[in-house]
Amino acid sequence: MSIRKHTIYSAIRQPEYTGENRCLPCTIANVVISVIGSLALAFLSPPSGLVAFVTAIAVIYLRGYLVPGTPMLTKRYFPDQVLAWFDKEPTQTFHVYGDIKDVDAEDILRRADALEVCAGGDDLCLSPRFSEAWHQQVERLEIDAPERTLADLLDVPSARLTTQNRGRSFVATVDGNQVGQWESRAAFVADMTAERALSELTRGWNDVPVEQRSVLLRQLRVFLEWCPECGGAVRLAQKTRTSCCRSWAVIASACEGCDARLFEVKADEVEGVDG
Repeated sequence: MSIRKHTIYSAIRQPEYTGENRCLPCTIANVVISVIGSLALAFLSPPSGLVAFVTAIAVIYLRGYLVPGTPMLTKRYFPDQVLAWFDKEPTQTFHVYGDIKDVDAEDILRRADALEVCAGGDDLCLSPRFSEAWHQQVERLEIDAPERTLADLLDVPSARLTTQNRGRSFVATVDGNQVGQWESRAAFVADMTAERALSELTRGWNDVPVEQRSVLLRQLRVFLEWCPECGGAVRLAQKTRTSCCRSWAVIASACEGCDARLFEVKADEVEGVDG
């Protein structure tokens, strides 16, 4: 491709609406409009209809849409449930562990002495005993200890497990297949150090199915007041996340010192949170 052609291509293309950022509802809506318009024109002049269709598809490919303002129109007028079908919003679950809906995490963690009623209130907090044990696990953490802990949980050799940042998430893979995903490495470290602390403190913890442990460990992150990555305080806030197709409110906790995300959940899944 010549420099001139490359410059023209770059000027026309809109990367924020193409490639991985392409809004599928926008693309589908514009292709349908292009087909209808081209067919109508083809009744008058078949060659003109064909040229119009090819041109429209080229514009959609390069710019993401044909009708100006399509991304905003789809967000405003398409049902949110429909947009969610096409969304690329990252999930923050342990993929291999599944989604265990019937786990009463707070009850189990209270019986495990990891949570207790806060002093002078009705809310739950980390028990001093567990909080100290968790903190100690973080303080004496070796570089690859979280990976070894996860490998033990999955019952696979450490050499087959790799971890890396991927976009806004931190993922673990075994033999190239993704087996886990967290909001950040800090969230991953939090889960693995909590796992080690519970293994030492709670009788029978290692007998709990891994599927349930993943739910319990994620729940514990909600109560963290210090960052396992940078040691600073943790802030809780309501934010707005935006994908290719839509926007939604989330409740998120993050480390003040390094801005690592520890926990994030859709606001409509939480009855009430003080921000």
